[in-house]
Amino acid sequence: MTDLEQRDDRALMKLEDSAKRVSMGDLPPNQFLDPAALYVARAPVPSRLTVLKSLGRASYGRKHAHKPGISLFVPENSIDNFEELKKENRAVAAKPTGYELDYRPIPSGEWSNLEPILDHLLEHIGKESKIAQETEDVDGKLSNFLLPAVICVFEIIDETCVRWRGPGSEGRVQFDESLEETRGLSAWVPPSCLHSGAQPTEIARLCDADKRGQSHTIGEIDL
Repeated sequence: MTDLEQRDDRALMKLEDSAKRVSMGDLPPNQFLDPAALYVARAPVPSRLTVLKSLGRASYGRKHAHKPGISLFVPENSIDNFEELKKENRAVAAKPTGYELDYRPIPSGEWSNLEPILDHLLEHIGKESKIAQETEDVDGKLSNFLLPAVICVFEIIDETCVRWRGPGSEGRVQFDESLEETRGLSAWVPPSCLHSGAQPTEIARLCDADKRGQSHTIGEIDL
């Protein structure tokens, strides 16, 4: 097993353990933050540890301006083991390029609470790990079909920010003015990192984002 596969397994094991314990009532839902952030930090999506700029904005570069997607931000003080997250995120730079991603569809219906999300995670975590280990042609292949469920977790937990849009003008996303100068994990999940049946609009619908007053602009973006 390569070092990358070991890192993937560790992230998946932590996610599975938290899902089991939350489902049994042994952990509060906010204990999902650490394993969910760790999963995103090692998934094939543009993520970085950053300090939010003026007006609480994260920058993904001008070349990504006005692209659709889903943006996430988890403040440093909401994550128990931020140093481990830093280590995993730095390892992303050493990963081989040209991932061949293996997607799985997400179930239909609205994920407005944790129960169906827990069921989905517990059912598919083992499959993702097995696919990653059995692939020989691409070292450290990731199968990120858990991303929609993990995004739903972030949406439900109050300590995180989920914006149903990608980078706007100059490749920036505004999370919240009150978070200006806040350090944390920022990630942008473009549609290309999601299964065709799990595009941003579909995930927003699953999360009931429009009914809960969340930002869910997917098409034309004007920040």
